[in-house]
Amino acid sequence: MTSESEHQPTGSGHLASHRRIDEVARTYGARQAFEELYRAYPEGTLLRNPAGHAVVPSGRLPGADDLLPEPLRGCGLVIVRDPSAPQPAWPADTLVRLRLGLSRALLDACLTYLGQRTVHGAPLLHQQLIGGALADAVTEQTEIESVLMAPSNGPDALGDLHRQISTVDRGLLRLLGAFGFTAEGPGRTALLSELIADVYGCHHQAEQEGVQ
Repeated sequence: MTSESEHQPTGSGHLASHRRIDEVARTYGARQAFEELYRAYPEGTLLRNPAGHAVVPSGRLPGADDLLPEPLRGCGLVIVRDPSAPQPAWPADTLVRLRLGLSRALLDACLTYLGQRTVHGAPLLHQQLIGGALADAVTEQTEIESVLMAPSNGPDALGDLHRQISTVDRGLLRLLGAFGFTAEGPGRTALLSELIADVYGCHHQAEQEGVQ
């Protein structure tokens, strides 16, 4: 499975769309982010991996089998497979930007939840260990954004960024305890984020080949 870095930019309009994808993901979620991506391409185009797997908004391909794992069903996205669909070029750092937006949304959820929970009358947010962990997450996310501002990043650099995002997300979920993994908690978004990376072969490339 090829890495995300093999996709290349196709024009200024596409680049503008991809560069703001982190803001869309943070504010509106993964479905809207993929809607934004697909809006830049002709109908019938799939942003797919070489084996034909693609993450698409629900309803874009009526009748297609959904390969999304059961715990993530209903998130507004599906995974489909069509090796014959047109495969456009797209910017190498797109999925890193999208996942960074989702990671920042997870941080926002942590700040809200921990600010509302109290221990002995004081918000959990004010505890030193929790505050330090949140500060570390912000630092990591800022570092990722800084790397994305570089003129170009090869496959190794992008793979490192994906792993860094996953590490940050897992750390944030631990701060939420059981709430992070409930149906209404943000754990599903973090899981979906990692799955998106796996589908396109840009996450844990050495360990696995993504969706088969």
